[in-house]
Amino acid sequence: MARYYKKEEREEKKKMFLEAYEESKGMTTTSCIRAGITRDTLLAWRQKDKDFDSKVIEIKDKWKEWVEGRLMTLIENGNTAAVMFFLKCKGGYQEKQKVEIEQTGEIDIKAAIENIKKTLKEDE
Repeated sequence: MARYYKKEEREEKKKMFLEAYEESKGMTTTSCIRAGITRDTLLAWRQKDKDFDSKVIEIKDKWKEWVEGRLMTLIENGNTAAVMFFLKCKGGYQEKQKVEIEQTGEIDIKAAIENIKKTLKEDE
């Protein structure tokens, strides 16, 4: 539950939060702790104060863009893990393995699993 603060104290806490939020690169919990508020209080303030909410969004977007820039630098430098991360998160890429099974009667589960394992080993 969000605690009630007098206007002057609330404004000071908001300022402290925004400073901590900027310094911590958009880490919400860390910033709340530094400002001495709860996450519930932060949520209530964001819902009631659109100017404050816009400042929070602006800081978060700034650090998100910074991280994306770092990711692009890694991709440009040939970092395969960064490329895969980008493709999975931004490009909609999903790793899938397609296994086709034809059923002509009862299925021997153990034999089917062994066949799948054999197929996977052959594909490596």
